Parts: sequence; structure tokens; C-alpha cells
Amino acid sequence: MRKGFVIAAVAFAVALFAVTTASAIPTFVLDNGNGVYNAYGLQTINKTWDQARVDAGATWMFGIAGGHLATITNATENASVASAGAGDHWIGLTDATAVSTIDGFDPATTLGAAEFGNTSGAAYPPAGQTPGDTAGTQRGEGWVWVTGEPLVYQGWNANEPNDSGANEDACVMNSGGGWNDHRVGTTLGNAPDHTLDSVVEFETQFLTAEPPAFTPGMNIRERRSTGTINSVATAFALLALPTGDPGIAAEAIYYNDVVDYANANPGGDHYDINYLPLTGGDDYVIEATGFVEIPTAGQWTFGTNTDDGSWLEVGGFVKSDDVLAGPHDHLATFTFASTGFYPFRLVFFERGGGDEVEWFAAQGAHAAFNAALFDLVGDTANGGLLAVTSIPEPGTLTLLGLGGLIAARRRRRRK
Repeated sequence: MRKGFVIAAVAFAVALFAVTTASAIPTFVLDNGNGVYNAYGLQTINKTWDQARVDAGATWMFGIAGGHLATITNATENASVASAGAGDHWIGLTDATAVSTIDGFDPATTLGAAEFGNTSGAAYPPAGQTPGDTAGTQRGEGWVWVTGEPLVYQGWNANEPNDSGANEDACVMNSGGGWNDHRVGTTLGNAPDHTLDSVVEFETQFLTAEPPAFTPGMNIRERRSTGTINSVATAFALLALPTGDPGIAAEAIYYNDVVDYANANPGGDHYDINYLPLTGGDDYVIEATGFVEIPTAGQWTFGTNTDDGSWLEVGGFVKSDDVLAGPHDHLATFTFASTGFYPFRLVFFERGGGDEVEWFAAQGAHAAFNAALFDLVGDTANGGLLAVTSIPEPGTLTLLGLGGLIAARRRRRRK
């Protein structure tokens, strides 16, 4: 939300090196209405507002450690945050006056939060002004952003905020972009707990909607069909439709570090990250694209574990697993004549029932999965191959030392 400087190469390197324990979430680069673009990640695990606030600070994206629940300064940013996903999501606004039992967060003392109850019938403050401290005569009085930024733009729905039952101290954004107040959680003074998705904001301050060329990660596109997706061919056909086509029931485009998705703990898979697909349901496709670094010439085995099928191309080499089946491995060995960055495209399709997809690799020729050898592509912290959204300049890679820096980000567990 805040307008500021663009992250320079050295600053990016320092920030990336500092991330050692945080985790990533699927993230969108969106217009914040202040002349720059920030990143907004959809945390799809339901949590109380207070827990979501804490966990937002333990996330990372584009080398930035510590996001925060989304804060909004204008209608453009409000629409951007609303576009991050369907349904209701927590944003970073509260009028809680208790102290969090999770981490000691004290919004009254540190941010000036105050409880004025139901202000839904009061008039908004004059344009460009924050609500006053006038005992409920202005709408939104007592509400503060978690970052300490001034509350100027407000998007309350009709009859909100109403502090129903004198027990609603957290702000929810509805799918249309309107705001309601709801329970913040027992750890911050509201019971019983209410859990929702949340939108996490990262102060990337990009000048365009595209991330820097050296960004680690993959381009991810999800699409759910209004028809049946039961083969590689139908998956390709869905991906070929123009945005807005009536054959697309839902769509999401974002960046992520690895391909490890599941709607539930599927059994038969190998890794336990299990990002939730944003489009979900049945008859959907996940496509990952970018460039993967082959650090040593020779044979490399790429594998997928999927329910249902998939198609993979790396540098002109292709493997196709065109089946409808429960969790299963499919491996192929490719021989690379030289080191370097090779373009990749992975397409996974789900027809019905359980659904999950993992993409992993190991040096050498292997006929079966071996947990001691294979790592998720992009999971450089555990030895996985580096994946990026575009080809970095060799000098940039040398300057940033991305291989070593990314390896310091965090550890992942293997099943």
C-alpha cells in the first residue's frame, strides 16, 4: 500500500538472505493505486484474524520477509485485493483493545485502537480525513490498520461496522470488496473464534506489474472448466481459451516457489507442503512455467506424483502421463548437453475425486522415486533445482549469489 522506493539488487539480496524460517504463499502483483505495485498473497488456510495477523509476518515473497494483513488506502487497491480470490478474507483492520495472548500485540497502546461500538449509522469523515475520536459520531471511529497507516479510505457494507453483540473487532472483505466487522478471536478478546482466509500484503513497490527478471519462482496459472477435463488434450484446450471465455469457471494467475498442491492430505504423495489450489473442485488445470537451472551437464530424472495426469516439457524434452488415476509417480530421464537455464512447462489436470500434484528431480538416471535423491524443483533449501520466472543475466546471478542465498531461506520436511 505505501508508496516508496524500488528494491535495488543489493537490497533484494540482503532481504532474501534474511529469510530463514518464513514460508511462501501464492502471490499476485497488483496495482495499489499509489503509483506502484505491491504483492498480495492469498492465505487459503482458515485462521482467526489474530492468528492470521501473526502468520502474515512469517511469510515471504520476492525476497521480502514479513508480510502483513492487507491494508487499503484507495478504491483501486480495494478492487485489487478483492480480485485476489473469491469469498471472504481477513484484512488488516481492527478496533480491538485487548492484548494478544499469542505475541503481546496491543493495538490500543501501539496503534490507538478504540472501541466505539456500532458506528454503521454515522456519516463518514470528510474526504481525505481519518475518523475522529468523538464517541461514535463518525463511521469507522476506533478502527486502525495493523501497519499504523492512517485510515482514510473505508469500504464498509451497509449497516457495518455494527459490532454485533459488542463482539466484533476484526475486518472482513467480502468477495465484492465490501467490508464487514467480525470476531477477531479469543486470543484478542472476541469469542467464540471465527476463522477465514486472509490476504497478506508485501511492500514490493514495483513500478510495473511484472516482478524483477531475477525473481526466483514459477509462473502459475490455474483454470477450472465449465466442462470435463479428462486428458492432456482437454487440459491444453482449456489453457488455450482467452480470458473471460464462458468455458472458464474460475481462473488464478500468480507466482509460487514449488509445485506441491493438494486439496487434502492425499496419501501416496512424497512431500508435505500441499498448497491449496485456488480454483479447486473438479475439472481444473494447474500450469507452471519458467526456467529451471541445470547445474551439471548429463542425465537428470524429472518426476511427477499426481492425481490425475500431467504433461511436462523441459528444454525440448517431454514426458506425458495422460491418465486418470490416483496418486502415482511418473518419471523420465533427460540428457542435457550443457549447463544453463532451460524453459519448462508443467501441466497438471484433475477430473474428479482426490487431487494432488508434485514435481521433483534428481541428478542421474532413476527408474523409481527415492526420497534420499529427489527434491522438489524450486526447493533450493533442500537441494532442489533453481527455478525462476525469467532467464537471469549471468552477471546478475553472480552479483546476487542466488543459489546460496535461496538455500538459506528455510527448511522443508519430506514425508
